[in-house]
Amino acid sequence: MIAYVVGPSNMPPELSAKIAGLLDKAVNDEEYQAFAKKNGMRGEGLQGDELNSVIDEVQDVYNVVLERLVKE
Repeated sequence: MIAYVVGPSNMPPELSAKIAGLLDKAVNDEEYQAFAKKNGMRGEGLQGDELNSVIDEVQDVYNVVLERLVKE
């Protein structure tokens, strides 16, 4: 499972940076990291190109699965 936050393409950069900073702080919180580990999750706080790469990889898998399901 992957969860991420998106905003409008015309979001002011300073607002985008503020939100990203707050999310990064939350994801890296010791209590959240303990919760994530206990529940088999990975709280990595990916952003930018690294996050886009993961999203692309996940979408590629979904596309293959959907194609197989439609054929059946």
